[in-house]
Amino acid sequence: PKDVLVTYREAGRAEFDGVCRAWKGHPVDLWVYFGRNKGWCSLWVPQQRFCKTWYRRGVRDMLQNAGVGRSGTVTEVLEASNAEYAWNLNVPDADDTFETIKRTYMSEGRNVTEYQKKSLIPRVCRRMWGESWEAFRDLFENAVSYRYVGDPKGVTGSFDAEKLEDPYMFLDEQTSVLLKAQEKINALMERVDAGKARGVYGDLREEFGYSRALYLYCYTNFAAVKGEVDSAAVYARRLAAEGKMDEATRRVESVLA
Repeated sequence: PKDVLVTYREAGRAEFDGVCRAWKGHPVDLWVYFGRNKGWCSLWVPQQRFCKTWYRRGVRDMLQNAGVGRSGTVTEVLEASNAEYAWNLNVPDADDTFETIKRTYMSEGRNVTEYQKKSLIPRVCRRMWGESWEAFRDLFENAVSYRYVGDPKGVTGSFDAEKLEDPYMFLDEQTSVLLKAQEKINALMERVDAGKARGVYGDLREEFGYSRALYLYCYTNFAAVKGEVDSAAVYARRLAAEGKMDEATRRVESVLA
């Protein structure tokens, strides 16, 4: 039957066109993970802007962003941002050149665009947290990955993961962002406890976004501590391997103090 959907997984435009020719007349169910399934899995997924790759005029294709709902994300934020790129192909950073390599952090996963930083992220996050969203800005603008900080080797150690020469190459960078965000988020939670944090309509504690704020609060604090300790341990091991034991000891003690 002509109305039977043909499911198509991640690939570039050339492969998509081939599927469409092979199943001419059928709508296509575009099932896509914009990131690596066992890879970076960040709070923000810049690759959503590649929805335009699979657009066909006059055909009732369906887009399923399978990355929404996985652990380490705020589902509602990803749903809203993905919807913008699926509904409007004319946003400033929309791109039709998706290839599977662009699912990786090294390729496109770290390229949060200016449009996303200045327009999309603020709009989406304000709908979740109102003016309190500013406390979470750094997490989304820097595509923070709790999964990566939690297990750098695991994120690089399987077929469907990141291909990093050094699994710790982004640990310092991510930890720095987490520590900066931690300070802002903890300050926000003090205002929340005092009933002084506004959400979309009023007291943040009375709104849906509060549960997601608690999630980000808990995991940012956990990840910031782990990242700081692991970063020191990695650096200390390298110093020790060079015979610089005193310097290695001081590095570890600076974190444990």
